[in-house]
Amino acid sequence: QVICENAAAFNLQVSPSGGTWSGNGITGNTFNPGSVSLGWHNLLYSYSSAACSAADSVSLRVLQQPVANFTVDKYISVFNDTFRFTNTSTADTTLSSQWTFGDANSSMLTNPEHKYADTGVYLVTLWVNSSVCAPDSATAIVKVGSHYLSVTESNGSRIQIYPNPATSNITIEAESSIAEIILTDITGRSIVFEETNSTRAVLNINGLKAGIYMVHVKDTGNKIYTAKLVIVR
Repeated sequence: QVICENAAAFNLQVSPSGGTWSGNGITGNTFNPGSVSLGWHNLLYSYSSAACSAADSVSLRVLQQPVANFTVDKYISVFNDTFRFTNTSTADTTLSSQWTFGDANSSMLTNPEHKYADTGVYLVTLWVNSSVCAPDSATAIVKVGSHYLSVTESNGSRIQIYPNPATSNITIEAESSIAEIILTDITGRSIVFEETNSTRAVLNINGLKAGIYMVHVKDTGNKIYTAKLVIVR
């Protein structure tokens, strides 16, 4: 028999009654799973009377209550970016996972990826279940949208974009190496995407219409900076 460590104490049933139970977690004929270590426990029952005597045993496995937990590669990002979730839940048996992403979508993968179809703030919930113990859950909030990002990080790092307003080319300079540059329009749609590995990059914007755009720069340390760009014609 398999039971959870936080299950209530219960009486052991046997026939004939009137004998004696022995083993870890035993008080009289009651077994308390919360008072023993995880794993298998062998409980012995012995009976003796003037007419006969007998003995038998039962093995019980006490399982850990699962603890749900997860990480995400980023908690704030731009529209149409991919969030990657890593399940770090703990248990001593196989777990099933159920994710809800806060936008009516869900997944049963252990480590899912998800893209949001709109900007906003979303509550992500992971439920884990061992089928023996009660399910456990963990939550986190992710934000989608350039307005949640800041051009200046708490450590004082900055990017510079010039000229602004611009007509044909823009230069982007950062204090650390730039990994990606994404240019989006005011709806959040990606217009230009470029990969680089330098602290300075030049982006050709000749093919873009006049208007307001957002420049999103991710450095090699996965920090994201954003700034407004005005293109004139």
